[in-house]
Amino acid sequence: MTTKKLILTLSLCLCLCHCRAIPIKVKLSDVKAITLTAGQCTTGRRSAPVLQQQCRGHLCNYAPTTIQCTNTGSDGLDAQWDCKADLPEWLSFKNPDVNCEGYDYPTDPYILAGSCGMSYSLQGTPPYESGSFTAGEQTTGIGGLMVLVIILLVCCNNRGGRPHPYYGGGGSNAATAAAVGAAAGYAAGRGGGWGWGRRRRCSGRRSGGWFGSSSRSSRRTAHAFCGSSRR
Repeated sequence: MTTKKLILTLSLCLCLCHCRAIPIKVKLSDVKAITLTAGQCTTGRRSAPVLQQQCRGHLCNYAPTTIQCTNTGSDGLDAQWDCKADLPEWLSFKNPDVNCEGYDYPTDPYILAGSCGMSYSLQGTPPYESGSFTAGEQTTGIGGLMVLVIILLVCCNNRGGRPHPYYGGGGSNAATAAAVGAAAGYAAGRGGGWGWGRRRRCSGRRSGGWFGSSSRSSRRTAHAFCGSSRR
């Protein structure tokens, strides 16, 4: 009895695998919408599967997780698409193209279901490059300049073989020590300002990306209008 159940289970698994492997033929004009996920692959029959999203260029760090494309009809040659995704407000799509695998040949009006993907690049100027820092970050540079001036004064004051303020002495050395203390106090008050690693953070899509956290970036639904290509 156990052997029969095992054979039945294996047969069922093989049947399910075979059913899943059967390619589905669908007319492209009947495809109303497709959802493309970053890192996921398309189906493939005549050709190898490709990534559902293929981003090109140096801004792909901001590529969306999901893009949804709606079939808006035909231009007389092939399907036209309206693709949308959530992007930072300064970013937009460039050179988009939806590519699908023709079922029997590249220009076949029927395609392999699940074979469509989108290639694109992104264009825009990140806030980091446009210098849009907060007021606090801008004043950090001014404070850093003040600390630099104090250090230069300390160096000038110690010229001529005067004793180091930490090894005794008074007068100008005491003033030097006070200046150093003031500079250190200012740096501590700034929470690690100039020279101590307070990094300028600018807006971006993903935390830990090229331009820091996305918490400062306003977002919008970006659209890309494009045609179809085949493989």
